Amino acid sequence: MIEYLECLNILINIGSSIKDIRKKLFNSERTKEISKWLYDIGFNIENIALDLNEGKYPHQTCSRMAYTADNFSSIVGDALGEKEETNLQELLNSAVNIERTYGEYINLESEDKISYIQELYSISGYILGLADTLNYKNE
Repeated sequence: MIEYLECLNILINIGSSIKDIRKKLFNSERTKEISKWLYDIGFNIENIALDLNEGKYPHQTCSRMAYTADNFSSIVGDALGEKEETNLQELLNSAVNIERTYGEYINLESEDKISYIQELYSISGYILGLADTLNYKNE
């Protein structure tokens, strides 16, 4: 397994934080909005993995992550405690320059590139699955 690099580590920490707060998100009265917000994060990370896997630069992912970070408090904040909200907000703000994943990725050995992509897919898959679960709660 590769030694985690800065951008990948930020995304792993975002995924871990979301796992830690999933019960609070599920119990929120705003699950529809939270589901959409989570979908945006998961889809963005998935697109980064797809682009990197195809050798492409992940264009526009920074602006999408910035939008997600900017809207975090208004969508999710009231479902969390102050410490959880602050922690996740800081992680999201750190991820705004996430296009740097390309620089980390292109310098890896071939087997490490596979691990990097697998980590990104794992993170995005979990977040997208949680988004779907929250969405179906409303139906």
